[in-house]
Amino acid sequence: MLTYYKDTPHFSVQLSLIKNEVKITQRWKYTWTSKLGATAWTYPEKRKFHAAADKLIWSVWGTPFELTPTPDSVLPEKYHARPLRVYFDIEWVLGTNQHWDVNATKIPRGSFEQSFIIWETRKISLDSEDTVSTLKKFSRPKNYYQRGVVHEYGHTIGNIPYTAGRHGDEYLNSSPYLHDFPSIMNVGEQVRKRHLDYVKQVVNTLIPGLKFNVSKPL
Repeated sequence: MLTYYKDTPHFSVQLSLIKNEVKITQRWKYTWTSKLGATAWTYPEKRKFHAAADKLIWSVWGTPFELTPTPDSVLPEKYHARPLRVYFDIEWVLGTNQHWDVNATKIPRGSFEQSFIIWETRKISLDSEDTVSTLKKFSRPKNYYQRGVVHEYGHTIGNIPYTAGRHGDEYLNSSPYLHDFPSIMNVGEQVRKRHLDYVKQVVNTLIPGLKFNVSKPL
């Protein structure tokens, strides 16, 4: 068998040693709300928001990561050790098998609503401006911009203070990565190897004897 699957409370993992890829998928069930001053969501607006979030997560998180078998791994028969590309995807679901309940709040354009996730109860709070690039830090010689949805997604794949590796919001004074401003868990949109620590931990439970390290990005 060269294809492996695991469904966890927070995401599912599909690992293919034939395609040399790992796909991390989350099922999102939305509740659509609106703030005073904003109209109610229309169905085309809902579809546009989800499509934008999905595209951003796929492009920002999915393109740089590879997993490489550790030197001491026991390789399955017929598998030649090669790096596995990692892809990320979200699915809009209407049933009861969701990984995350997502409250998407429509707010007036250009305004701000605090977004967050709750790991234990698998809840995400987003707003209609979270797919828009926003100035997070004014700094010379470079300013830092971020789309809220890609930052919050980072939390949903294990970048929280109480999972293995203990990476949470890196813009906090208590973070050892406080000055890594370009980091996606800080105020930028660059991903780091450490941001895949929890995903790697889950992937490493799929195949006895086969373990992976993150070989990209920085």
